[in-house]
Amino acid sequence: MKKLVKYISLCAVLGSGCSEEFFEGKGKKGEIDQESFYKSEKGLNEATRAAYQPLARVFRMDNANMIFESIASDDAEAGGQNLTDQPAIQDIDKFTFNPANEFFKTLWAYNYKGIYLSNLVIANAQQYINDVGPNQDSPVYNYLGEAYFLRGLYYFRLNKFFGGVPLLDESALNNINDYYTVKRSTIAETFRFIKSDLHKAQNLMLAKANIDGYDLGRATKEAAWGFLSKVYLYESSYAKNYAGDERFLGCEQHYDSVCFFRRKGNSIAHKLLRRTKRRDLHN
Repeated sequence: MKKLVKYISLCAVLGSGCSEEFFEGKGKKGEIDQESFYKSEKGLNEATRAAYQPLARVFRMDNANMIFESIASDDAEAGGQNLTDQPAIQDIDKFTFNPANEFFKTLWAYNYKGIYLSNLVIANAQQYINDVGPNQDSPVYNYLGEAYFLRGLYYFRLNKFFGGVPLLDESALNNINDYYTVKRSTIAETFRFIKSDLHKAQNLMLAKANIDGYDLGRATKEAAWGFLSKVYLYESSYAKNYAGDERFLGCEQHYDSVCFFRRKGNSIAHKLLRRTKRRDLHN
């Protein structure tokens, strides 16, 4: 009995010495709350890296071109073994699919996940710049450019496979209902949104020559130029070949822009190649 009293007394003393924050879990070491996470260059860098993550889903994302273009267009066939060999892809091949097809659902979901992660970077990078003040040497400008590039990339994929889609920018983070209530935009409106993002990206991002080895593989200014050329090419092709089709109303021909951004990207690529060759010769 005496031992029990001692234990109860000890617990009472220890408990009285604990702060309210201890019991509420505040101030835990090794944990960073969301607000603090985005207030540093390191946090924004990690958030930008995370925005690339949906692209790593090779079977659901990278193979989409093969499934929805090559197989759906008869350039390739699905189900080489039997009817149980990738039945969802066979449905796409035969045009017997419905909205419940897993490949449509995951393609939609992973691209919008990428858009959401990109919006987080855009909103918080802009807030960081406003709080700290303009400093063109800060890597945060490059992170912001990467996020615009990625958002444009995700919307391009959606526009290519689904046509015009609901357009959600960083302001949608303040109202989660926007993700369910924003109306679908037209193909032309989606193209305009994509081009706006890519133009912002190319103004903010670093050139490949200024990227160190640790970050090789991330988007650069040249990537934005190359992708702008592709976007203008798609829109111009729709405008030329589907004139009068209401699905493509508002699309414009910009073949001059296709050539401009292609030449711009190739010019930089050739300079980098020559620089690399000269370096290899000296080494």
